[in-house]
Amino acid sequence: FHTHAFSRGRGFRANVKHESQHVDLQGANSIDAYIQSPAGSLTIDGGSSRAVEADFSFAESYGAPTVDYHVASGIGQINIKQDNDSTHFGVSHNDWNLRFNNSIPLELRVEMGAGEGRLHLRDVPVTQLTLNMGAGRVMVDLSGDRKKDLDADIEGGVGEATVRLPRNAGVVARAEGGIGGISAPDFRKQDDEYVNDAYGKTPATIHLKVSGGVGTIKLQMD
Repeated sequence: FHTHAFSRGRGFRANVKHESQHVDLQGANSIDAYIQSPAGSLTIDGGSSRAVEADFSFAESYGAPTVDYHVASGIGQINIKQDNDSTHFGVSHNDWNLRFNNSIPLELRVEMGAGEGRLHLRDVPVTQLTLNMGAGRVMVDLSGDRKKDLDADIEGGVGEATVRLPRNAGVVARAEGGIGGISAPDFRKQDDEYVNDAYGKTPATIHLKVSGGVGTIKLQMD
């Protein structure tokens, strides 16, 4: 673990803190990550040589997020959460920026309260994604070169979900529950599913399910 804690200076309210935590792989050849963010902004990227690099900027009333990590049978288990019992009125500052490893498979489970999620997973070899979110917006980029199958499940009361998908890998998407509207101009409807032209023709397939009270879903081809 490498932890750096300091308070932001000019331009920030005095009650906003900043912390960074870096976790080395410690021999892991795959990662299981569970992220629980009560509210705010969550950005996930690749590009790290470590298991995870975490950067937090948060109001003191939220308390500092914790990063727990251990390796068992070659699998690195990451648990990032924030114990938050207080009630927040108005705009409260809680921004998380996480960078994962580009070289080893990742199973990612995210639980978010109200807020905004940006999951830039284009270059991350994610094999399973479960995203459960309260009110807000989410953008998930699953485009790029997929070597392995990917199961992605987005659920909850998201106002708008935008999912970017690769053109050169098979994609099958299913939406169920109280879905407001679906925009999928590059996909064709096949029974209750949306598929792209590469579906059934590539070694790796993305299985996407969107469920719950999602307002609008946008499926974009990249």
